Amino acid sequence: MTEHSEVIIDIGLDFAKKPWGRTLAKHGLFSGEVFREKMFKPALKKYDIVTINLSNARGLGTSFLHEAISKVAYDFDWNLKTFKQHVKIVSDVRPELKPLIFEFAEQEYERRARFGAKK
Repeated sequence: MTEHSEVIIDIGLDFAKKPWGRTLAKHGLFSGEVFREKMFKPALKKYDIVTINLSNARGLGTSFLHEAISKVAYDFDWNLKTFKQHVKIVSDVRPELKPLIFEFAEQEYERRARFGAKK
């Protein structure tokens, strides 16, 4: 990573106009798991800050957002403060999603702290 490097991922333009669901196995190629594994985690490994723009995506459900964005707190073992240092959320259409994503991230960190990392 370079010092203070940053990238923006627009879910609606860069991934899918109507993403949905949690996992590839259950919900297909536009699921949260696919976004997290193919786009979001690689970006977090390359850049210091990743801004996720939700404004151009339609029908965003909480299951997609939890799986796609918040689960990186578990994957990287980040508390909410660290998560917010690396992940920025833009949601012009539905601003209520931003605190929800942060709440999910905090839950994921606490889950990892309580139960340990997946093998």
